[in-house]
Amino acid sequence: MSVATLNTLDVCNMALGFIGTRTIGDLNEGSVEAIQCSLYWDRARRAVLCDYPRGHPWSFALQRKTLATAGTNIATEYKDWKYCYQWPDDALRICAVHGVGRERVDRSVPFLVRNIRTTSNNTTTATQVIFCDLENAQAEYIIDIQEGDACDPLFYQLLIRKLACYLAVPLLKNNQNKVQEIEQLYDVAFQKANEQAIRGPVTWEVARRAVLCEYPKDHPWPFALKRIPLTPVTQPPEKYAGDWKFCYQWPEDALRVCAVHAPGVGREGRVVPYVVRNIEHEVYYGSSEQVILCDVENAQAECIVDVVDEQVHDPLFTQLVTYKLACLSANAVPDNGENAAQAENIYNAALQRANDRVVQENLKGVARRAVLCEYPKDHPWPFSLRYIKLEPELARDRILLAKHGIIYGGGWGYCYKWPKEALQIRSVHATIEREEGSVPFVTRNIFGESHLGSTKQIILCDVPDAWAECIVDVVDEEVHDPLFTQLVTYKMACYSTAQANDNGESATRAEALYNAALQKATDRVIQNDLHEDLRRMDEERRYADATDDWLMSRT
Repeated sequence: MSVATLNTLDVCNMALGFIGTRTIGDLNEGSVEAIQCSLYWDRARRAVLCDYPRGHPWSFALQRKTLATAGTNIATEYKDWKYCYQWPDDALRICAVHGVGRERVDRSVPFLVRNIRTTSNNTTTATQVIFCDLENAQAEYIIDIQEGDACDPLFYQLLIRKLACYLAVPLLKNNQNKVQEIEQLYDVAFQKANEQAIRGPVTWEVARRAVLCEYPKDHPWPFALKRIPLTPVTQPPEKYAGDWKFCYQWPEDALRVCAVHAPGVGREGRVVPYVVRNIEHEVYYGSSEQVILCDVENAQAECIVDVVDEQVHDPLFTQLVTYKLACLSANAVPDNGENAAQAENIYNAALQRANDRVVQENLKGVARRAVLCEYPKDHPWPFSLRYIKLEPELARDRILLAKHGIIYGGGWGYCYKWPKEALQIRSVHATIEREEGSVPFVTRNIFGESHLGSTKQIILCDVPDAWAECIVDVVDEEVHDPLFTQLVTYKMACYSTAQANDNGESATRAEALYNAALQKATDRVIQNDLHEDLRRMDEERRYADATDDWLMSRT
């Protein structure tokens, strides 16, 4: 992070520049401007130091110190507090009171700051003290800074505007509009400082994590997805016990939870309802304050995690992180938000392109699988055919089948699981030899925990160790038939135009183009089959003629 050095004369002259008056060469030169700068300099500097949000004080002005006790002479109205400490001599504001510790891992405890008046020799004095219930307490507080001290550049900009606000009233007595304009500039800059403090330092890491989490929930970045078994909470909050059966800790490396699954291999475990809650409990203080509630035991969460290795990043993701970093950095620039708005527009446009690409890729996959299955069943695309050995059902599947009224013990001899990679079953065979012909079969959908997702369908037939000729999805476009690629393009157009606001005219045209191309593909197959039949008939005729000639030569 860049660092500025506090220079009183520079700050004063820039503040005078804001209000449009003469600059000064020295605070002691005796001019009206120099007198006003000397008068308001300390006040403006301390005001900005103390104006910063309490939860995010200026780090360069923070100090931690063990507090000195203030004695036992405490007013009756403060007897509820166990301990009373003296206000540190160099403190401008107390940010927090902690127990003794080297880090901030120990939580801040409640405290109260009060002025205690005491009278001695007819003289009343007011002393600031700190009340809390912690012995040997330490205070984290803001101290004043002086000429030449290092400070945050954002603090420097705020100090210039705050001093300009103070100077504007005496130096611009007859220009109230200009005074209000300068005050508004300070308010805008202060708001940006608040937002930056909440976000933390603007770094590549912050931008990267923001883009990982802002990507559409249904289409997270694949390289950032991780499936994590959830750890149960040993003592879940009682207020959730009646609504949800199980309470799990938030995974330590998760940025966002996309889904919660029942136990299962891969993504086959069914997705279950869940909620994420922040609970106020000492055990969960800090990074583990979130919990996940659901009704499934041994649940697993599909999470987005931070991925530092840039070699696995999607190029579009890297571009988005660059734009996000520009957005976050521009928010700290004092230009009335013009750069920030421009950077935000560029980022949103890039994010929309990423969304569109994901939707387009998904649409293409849906269209490709639709064309594979809509092709005439007797003439499937050769590049998509696979011969797969079927996997028998498990014993528990028989119970599910009986439960849902599907009885195959008397009607069908064998039950098989639907192959995971199969889009459509063309035929079932008794052996691996396809020439032996197919056997009768039916497919059924059953509803049970072991059949949710890609394994919800089953195949019923009367042969053991059956094989199935299946249509499978083929992503590699190099093996696609050119006519198939054309059909997929038309099918995508059908899906895309279905949402057009033109009374269905675009959708009708796209559907007509698709149907015409599908008919062309069908005609080509029929023509190829006809040529094959004619070729076979010609070969049979020539074989018969050759046989007749041979017989005649023997007689």
